[in-house]
Amino acid sequence: MQTLIIKKLDELAVIMGERFARAEYTEEKDIRKVIIAGNTAMCEILMGIRPEGLFRAPFTPDYKEIVCKEGRELGFSFLKDAEVVVLPPIGGYVGADALAVYCYVNQKAKGGKTLAVDIGTNGEILLLCGEQRYACSAAAGPALEGGAVRQGMRAAKGAVDMVSLNGRFPMQDIVCRVIGGGKPAGICGSGLVDAVALLYKIGVLDQTGYMRSGKEAKEAGVPERIARRIERVDGAARFLLTDQTNPVYLHSADVRQIQLSVSAIRSGIELLLEKAGIQAKDLDEVYLAGAFGCYISIESGKAIGLFPEVPVEKIVQAGNLAGTGAAMALLSEETLQSLTEERESFVHVELAQENAFRERFLEHMNFPLKF
Repeated sequence: MQTLIIKKLDELAVIMGERFARAEYTEEKDIRKVIIAGNTAMCEILMGIRPEGLFRAPFTPDYKEIVCKEGRELGFSFLKDAEVVVLPPIGGYVGADALAVYCYVNQKAKGGKTLAVDIGTNGEILLLCGEQRYACSAAAGPALEGGAVRQGMRAAKGAVDMVSLNGRFPMQDIVCRVIGGGKPAGICGSGLVDAVALLYKIGVLDQTGYMRSGKEAKEAGVPERIARRIERVDGAARFLLTDQTNPVYLHSADVRQIQLSVSAIRSGIELLLEKAGIQAKDLDEVYLAGAFGCYISIESGKAIGLFPEVPVEKIVQAGNLAGTGAAMALLSEETLQSLTEERESFVHVELAQENAFRERFLEHMNFPLKF
């Protein structure tokens, strides 16, 4: 695994070196320093550390400081002469990528109350509240990235990435957008969130996530042409999002996977707010980091309870903040060195050991009453 990681990073460095050379920024092989900010397990494997501390609670990483090595010491080829700097994790599964997110957000927060959420399998959550800093990792699972879903896929050509309602009642119908146009092959995370939110809003799903039958849906006021899209196969309900020629379905089991992911992240957010002694309404800004956070519909996310109760204008879809923060550390030695000290100031909350998290997790499995 270590060899594979190093090989892929070397290949990426070659591509970047070629781009720099074409742009006449530098010679192709003149990459002198590299910052690496990834999840805890990947960083440990990269450095040849067996990540045994992550196998069981309390999930303690085996390195806690910035690690600097020559590329050749780690086995790099193209980067053999470069200084390779691996950022440390904040704690447990809150990895070096989260520390890089903090590097960016901290400069923007300016002492205010700021929440940053990297929505993914680990669901890393940071809360900055003046001099107080909190962090946790919510085991959200892969559903929001298209995993653990019957026809789920990553956001690539052929993926349904947006689901909306077209027309006026009672002639409304479902419309799907497909990445790259053409035939749908599956559905990615942003499309899943749209689909679940929309079906909840129009009454195909109830507050518990139960998918109504066609008859039940019509009784709940769902238009006929939409209710006809509900099918039952082997006792389980599914909803046809596209047409029958290239069918993409949302299954009742898919809805449950989304609920599990949403509840984990929302519960983690609320627990950090409680630790800091503030409420969601006190937040100045909420940053959504990562590719998924950049493309998700804020309205759909709020409808299914993914985000805390804050005005939409406070939510910033910021993209790859880990990459931006790592670049900031690369360009400033002062910023890089300050990260070790500031990392120590975080209160790392291990959600698995918090009874309050379990209570909130069950509570947020249901969709919110207001959307």
